[in-house]
Amino acid sequence: MTVTSLGSGSSGNALLVQTLTATVLVDCGIGVRKLTNALAASGKRLQDVDAVLLSHEHVDHNREAGRLQRAGATIISTQGTAASSNLDRELCLTLAAGRSVRFRGLDITGIQVAHDAAEPCGFLIRTG
Repeated sequence: MTVTSLGSGSSGNALLVQTLTATVLVDCGIGVRKLTNALAASGKRLQDVDAVLLSHEHVDHNREAGRLQRAGATIISTQGTAASSNLDRELCLTLAAGRSVRFRGLDITGIQVAHDAAEPCGFLIRTG
């Protein structure tokens, strides 16, 4: 598993997590140009992103969630975050604090965090 920071701070947050079976973003709060360029530097395109783990609905974390969802990425988030982000919840995989979901060889566990958002969540990502 490799993890690359694509942006961190009030102007936008995104981590790229890559395994042999999955290309996943943890948050997607950086603008589309910066995101596209950062992905290209890793040999990826927006369409190559399999999923976005969305921690909460603030724009510096979810700015491009709708665009990535329309490009085919699965959004993995809590129900509160998906609802507050105005995403198509039919295309979301719901996660809850203390619960795990499996996605393309990843075991993703929700971690309860305190933040001023609808239902914020951290993530523990494991792979074989």
